[in-house]
Amino acid sequence: MASSKPPSLSMRRNAGLSLSSLGAPTSFRMQPGEGDTRPISTNMSLAQAALPAGVTASTDPQSSASSVAPAMPAHAWDSDTDTDVDRPPPVQRRPVATMLLSIPCLRVSSMKDAVSFYTDVLGFVRYGPKDKTQMRLFRGAPGATPSASGLPQQGSKAPLPGVHLLLRLPASCTPAMRADVVRHSVQPQSLWLMVSDVDAFFTEAALKLQKAMAAQQGYFPEHNYHEARILDRPQNTPWGTREFRLVDPDGNTLIISADR
Repeated sequence: MASSKPPSLSMRRNAGLSLSSLGAPTSFRMQPGEGDTRPISTNMSLAQAALPAGVTASTDPQSSASSVAPAMPAHAWDSDTDTDVDRPPPVQRRPVATMLLSIPCLRVSSMKDAVSFYTDVLGFVRYGPKDKTQMRLFRGAPGATPSASGLPQQGSKAPLPGVHLLLRLPASCTPAMRADVVRHSVQPQSLWLMVSDVDAFFTEAALKLQKAMAAQQGYFPEHNYHEARILDRPQNTPWGTREFRLVDPDGNTLIISADR
């Protein structure tokens, strides 16, 4: 019996060419056997790898909330008492979170010096729980002070108009460490702060900073503002704002800006 002629090289390169056309035995085909438990795809568990340990893609606040409710037969949802009619239980809607507030975070090397600069020079006020590793600050309308959560004292869920800041030590540092050691772990950042009057803010900050710097000329100053300085005067920009820049004690740049 004459042997079949193998296909040409061009046929082997055709996309979608099956093994049967090449004369390959069926035993060579990549088909899982009955005892083969290997996964069909190697692209598995990517969604679960992005979640915290112990959390799976099936975790659902709605399902976990309904699991604590006592089991009830379907007809128990009926309002009538004469005839039992099977009806599906009411659908429990999943709660939807509402965004309330965004608070930028600045890393600082000394919580004491940073809080003094932002409150005594820039006019912020402290609020919320006191902690040696972080502090919440706020500046808005004169006399406006948020509650511990950052919301108005009246209980409204709308945040107070103004600027919220979070000062925090680097994660690898502790309050017991010297500020000059912690400063090497601080990466300076930039932050835009919108105000109603740039020139008024500039005059206020310049007077307070000059007074604070004069107090540091003694032998034992209470605070050390290090790199704090005002870089330039208020000026109009080509993009339609009026602004000036200042630097806090840790080298973070604040751009004080207002629309013209």
